[in-house]
Amino acid sequence: MSAAELLGHCLERNLTFAAYRSPGQASTVLIQRDPETSEHRGGSGKAFVVSPFDRSKGPVIAIRPDLVWKEDGIDRFDPLALALFTGNAPVETDDVDHEWDRPGFAYAVERAKEAFTKGTLEKVVLSRKVLRALGSGAIPALFKSATEAFPKAMVALVNCPLYGCWIGASPEGMLSSNNGVVRIDSLAGTQPSDDAQENLSDWGEKEREEQAIVTRSILRSLERPDVRNVRSEEPEV
Repeated sequence: MSAAELLGHCLERNLTFAAYRSPGQASTVLIQRDPETSEHRGGSGKAFVVSPFDRSKGPVIAIRPDLVWKEDGIDRFDPLALALFTGNAPVETDDVDHEWDRPGFAYAVERAKEAFTKGTLEKVVLSRKVLRALGSGAIPALFKSATEAFPKAMVALVNCPLYGCWIGASPEGMLSSNNGVVRIDSLAGTQPSDDAQENLSDWGEKEREEQAIVTRSILRSLERPDVRNVRSEEPEV
């Protein structure tokens, strides 16, 4: 069974699962028997943690697998076991379009500029949705194409009753730990790879400040008594 076939089956039955591919590793799919997820409170065992950007919108949850599939050439997976798994009802959404129109977006820009003047904002990213209709089987194919297009990125596809279906890819390593040493990537000042300057001395002021804002935020979050020997390094291209 290929990753696309398995993901198509999970989505068709609306199972709770997380599929991911870390850089240089095989794709992994974690499938949970019970569709309902619980709030993540730490603990041992394999889990895929999902957090809303705005914590006031919902809890941090953990998808804890009852079946694990890995695309490494060794199929330890029994597809018949999926018959015992329970799917969940589709996430209900309202019919209201929350997308900004052009005047609404311009209004948000003006409010952001006022916040900059007052000093209450240092950086803001305003975005608008791009809507595309997806045909049958498009999501598994999208996951596969993302793993091929972004070999150095973490690619993830998550489906759960609380937050619905999400897919994304990021080259940013949020946190890694080795022998008691923790590394956090501060990723900002991004540019198209064809335009990126390899020498830091050639960076523009905008890219330098965007990088510095994120780095300062991370360093502030590490100002706590149980964190020692914090060191910040120069950006890498």
